[in-house]
Amino acid sequence: MEPLVDKIDIGLDGKQISGLMLGTSTLYTNKNCSSILNAAVEYGINTFDLAPSHLSNDKVKEWMFAFRKKDPETFSRLVFVIKGGFPTEEKQGRYRSQLVGSAEEIARNIQKSLEQALAFYELPKADVFMLHRDDEDYVYNSAVKREKTPVKTIFEATKQLSQFYSICSVSNWEDERALEFASLMGKDNPLVCSSYFSLWERSGRPWHGEFSYKHEDLMNPSYLPGCTILPYSPLGGFFGSLISLAGVEEIEKYCDEDGPNPVTRLVMTDRNRSKYKRLKEYTEGLNDERMTSYSTLQMTIAYCLAHPRVTSAFTCVDSMEQLENNIRGYILSKSIPQTDLDFLNLNC
Repeated sequence: MEPLVDKIDIGLDGKQISGLMLGTSTLYTNKNCSSILNAAVEYGINTFDLAPSHLSNDKVKEWMFAFRKKDPETFSRLVFVIKGGFPTEEKQGRYRSQLVGSAEEIARNIQKSLEQALAFYELPKADVFMLHRDDEDYVYNSAVKREKTPVKTIFEATKQLSQFYSICSVSNWEDERALEFASLMGKDNPLVCSSYFSLWERSGRPWHGEFSYKHEDLMNPSYLPGCTILPYSPLGGFFGSLISLAGVEEIEKYCDEDGPNPVTRLVMTDRNRSKYKRLKEYTEGLNDERMTSYSTLQMTIAYCLAHPRVTSAFTCVDSMEQLENNIRGYILSKSIPQTDLDFLNLNC
């Protein structure tokens, strides 16, 4: 099969990332993991996010080992992202940053989990190492007020770990500190940045330390200069119970007896409901005009990928059907006019 997903150069030691990427958090215990990931590679997806917090499960690891044995040449071109630096839970609801102290202390804090992940997957190094949060402590979702560790100190810590990765990146960092990190890396080493982005804006933080991109920023070619932006987009499949959604209107189906989970609650807003109604009408009109059959879920993925400052995006799947949805959304993103993105995001 001819690959459908393009490859993009981000300065990664001779490798390129795919224009659509996969998180693997929904596949670690999935009995269809291998067949889904094999199909993803055939479609042209070559970039996978491996989450160290899931090291106790091994379906993704089994696939990696089998694929490496079957096709070592293709495996050598796959790109693996490993996250680190996530705050540690000291007791229920209380999280302490790992990015506090001297550069040497910070390097020690995050080296153990990085080495553990590399050993588990038997990888010589991470292609992309992602600092998954900035320096903050939290009580539940509220940040503790204190002075943050200087960006330069955190940068110096990552330099001490450079033997473990090809590219260092940041996730869920606010713009000002991300830009400072990027300036320290220099023009020849673009900083990879990743945070939440979706048509479905959230009314707050579902988890501690999360940061969201805004539509108007990702429409601006000058936003975060010197950075490569790779957002994660949840209705592409990230949040467990939401991965099958066709739109916000259907979220209530997934509410348990105690009401919606935190992620669901934060997207169940009047604004998002209005945007979903507009998206549905827009998708139906586009299908009539082009004689196609795109779904609102596919249009949601296309909306994210079509933004000028989005290089690629992380989505997840837990079935072949969802993988095919994501691929169709990727293809659709190539033909969505930018003026239509503004229309879909209008205040309602």
